[in-house]
Amino acid sequence: MGTIWQDLRYGFRMLLKNPGFTAIAVLAVALGIGANATIFSTVNALLLRPFSFANQARLMMIWERLPEVGMRRGAVAPGNYADWREQNRVFEQSVAFHNNYFNLTEGDQPERIAGARVGTNFFDLLGVRATKGRTFSAEEGESGKDQVAVVRQSLWQRRFNSDPELVGKTLALDSKRYTVVGIVSQDFNFPNNNTELWTPLAFDPKEKGERDSHYLQVIGLLKPGVTREQAQSDLDAISLRQQQQFPETNSGRTAFVETLNESYTRGPRPYLIILMGAVVFVLLLA
Repeated sequence: MGTIWQDLRYGFRMLLKNPGFTAIAVLAVALGIGANATIFSTVNALLLRPFSFANQARLMMIWERLPEVGMRRGAVAPGNYADWREQNRVFEQSVAFHNNYFNLTEGDQPERIAGARVGTNFFDLLGVRATKGRTFSAEEGESGKDQVAVVRQSLWQRRFNSDPELVGKTLALDSKRYTVVGIVSQDFNFPNNNTELWTPLAFDPKEKGERDSHYLQVIGLLKPGVTREQAQSDLDAISLRQQQQFPETNSGRTAFVETLNESYTRGPRPYLIILMGAVVFVLLLA
């Protein structure tokens, strides 16, 4: 300890004798640490923890896959999703959704709002609660009972001046009247950053069995203790039955399971990893 203390005092004296060099050294190290901290925060937010949902480790995206045409992640047909939901043994629950734009004509200024049509258990599966009102009930997923909406806090503040009586009122969306049943936090922006409005995804009996139209995205919540590999194996078995029962639409078509994080970070992931490596070298140089 005495030797270390002597070295520290000697180094400190040398730095005081060369204030110009000391200033440059401190600045270089500070810039290196600052750049490293900034980039690490970005990587953490965009790559390691892009979401903060409850049970996030058990949330899986389920895609359709058609290897013969090179499709690894494809949108899902309602009929295939219905089979997955009813026949699987590995998911606690699952939900389908798709992005949608709504024409809001309430008030003097019409506006096109980014939103989504979602299964009624969408918010429950993600562990999201309304800050005002409620989210969707099961019966609102039935055709004819689906003209209700949940809005994001940003839309409530921007368009409705934080009207405390908005829950229970109706909005004109796509020339139909929707009743606002709840408001969710500004922090909730799934499936896209600009999503501000959600309505129930309702299928009539014919749509529920549709296998030619592929437009849904699907999230599943694994049962506790079930692995991704087990989920993939279970859906492979269902896909095989589908191929046998519906060869015209499902020949060669299978399911593909990956984590929610992997699905939403696969685009920027390689670039962020490279950037992180570059910043580490900058810190070493500093």
